[in-house]
Amino acid sequence: MAISSFAYGQEATSQGNSTNFILVDYGFNLSADADFKETMTLGTDEENNESSLLFSGEAVDDTSGFIGIGIGHRYDNNIAAVLRYETGETEAGTVGALIADGATDEDSNAITSVDVGSNTDLDITTIMLEGVYFIPYSEQVEFWGLVGVGQSEIETNNISATINGTETIIAVCGDSEDNTSTRFGAGATYYMDQTQGFYAGVTMTQYGDASYKSEESGSCSNETDTASLEDIEATDFRIGYFRSF
Repeated sequence: MAISSFAYGQEATSQGNSTNFILVDYGFNLSADADFKETMTLGTDEENNESSLLFSGEAVDDTSGFIGIGIGHRYDNNIAAVLRYETGETEAGTVGALIADGATDEDSNAITSVDVGSNTDLDITTIMLEGVYFIPYSEQVEFWGLVGVGQSEIETNNISATINGTETIIAVCGDSEDNTSTRFGAGATYYMDQTQGFYAGVTMTQYGDASYKSEESGSCSNETDTASLEDIEATDFRIGYFRSF
């Protein structure tokens, strides 16, 4: 009796059947991490690749997330392919700065303090192809796991700093860079009826690196800066709605 009831549930709810579907979801950013790297060393000799100010820190999630929409096809072997578009942001903690001995500002005044007033915010837009495998559990519930690969555009923001408490400068300028991104995830789906339901799960995404532009004479240039954000990763709790058609 239990076996026949479960088989009926699969037929009635589209579990195990071939179908097209659309989805929309929101990912609550649980954590984000990236290393702020500077290829120059601390010193006052630019000819030897030295910088009088050396910035460091890491991207740390605050209250951010991602909105996603997608279209996919589920095959009769419980495997689905989903093409997703998503956009969102991560917000970060404060970046710190080290001061080289003998460092001076543009007016030849000694630099005694540096307050970094901007965070390493990232705007991320991604197009990703996800492969999903479903494991039916009951008439209305099934579990799923996914892997994905796509392309992400990562936009960084300008980072400003205040020198000696009075002079505010642009330390590095924002840039935009395209990267290959990868994703893993797991979760569960709940069917309300034959054609629609909700799903939730946790995804972990590797977005690659982000770059900055150099500052020259108080304005941004087109030259790539020696600072960058590397190994950008984010973990999100995704909750969404789907409908078959």
